[in-house]
This record gives sequence, structure tokens and C-alpha cells, in this order.
Amino acid sequence: MQHPWLVLLAFAAGALLSAQGPILTRIAFHAGGPIQAATVAFAIGLCVLVAAGMLAGTGVPRLGAVVSMPVWLWAGGLIGTGLLLLTLYAVPRIGVAAFAAAVVCGQLLAALAYDHVGAFGIELRRVGLRELAGTMLLLAGLVMIACGPRD
Repeated sequence: MQHPWLVLLAFAAGALLSAQGPILTRIAFHAGGPIQAATVAFAIGLCVLVAAGMLAGTGVPRLGAVVSMPVWLWAGGLIGTGLLLLTLYAVPRIGVAAFAAAVVCGQLLAALAYDHVGAFGIELRRVGLRELAGTMLLLAGLVMIACGPRD
């Protein structure tokens, strides 16, 4: 497998992506609604991108007031920004299919876990053997897509 660590990072990014919806729901509770939640999430991502721009020498941040909310809710914006940056780095190196397969598999495993334990305040939905079997098939697909040479 070429760049196995990128496949693992894409897998981890997929796992974190499932957390974004429930976290954005909690942001909406604190910020006043879904549009406001999206604004907060993208503002957090914008801050990260501006910092990356400063480190790269391409941008200077101009920060406004920070909304008061629990720090863990910042993950709602950080997850999307991290996935965007990983996408830009990994896709040219491992290909779209391997990246997408890894992201989807990680996302599904995390989503099942979040449902099973009711993470982030979402409704508890127990995971059974059928879901686990389906996930194993997806993981087999990931191995088939991401491992070995491609023509």
C-alpha cells in the first residue's frame, strides 16, 4: 500500500466526520439556530485556515469577538477544516477512491459507535450484528481499493 499513513489518517478523518452533525446540533442550541451554527462552525474553520495562511506567509488574521460556548464544540468546525486539508494533501497521493473509501469506512464505524452509546447527546440506537457485518464488508472493500498497485 502506498502512503498507508495517509489511508489511516483518511480513515480517522472519516471517523471524526460522523461527529460533526451532532456537534453542530449542539452549537445550534448555544448559538440560536442552524444558520448561526453553520456560521460559527465556518468561522472556527476560517480561523484555522487564516493561521495556516500566516504560517505559510500568505495571510494575516483579523479576529473578532469569540462566542462563549463549551470548548469541545469547536470540534464542529475543526473536523471539517482538518478533512479539507487532508483531502487536499492525500487525494493527489493515494487517489480519490482510496481516500473516499477510507473516509467512508471511518465515518461509518464512528457513526455506529456514536449511535450505540448516544454520543454528543443524540438518541441512543443500539448496533447489532447486521450493522457490524455490513461494516466488515465495507472494510474489506477499503482493503481491496487502497492496497496494492493500480493500473
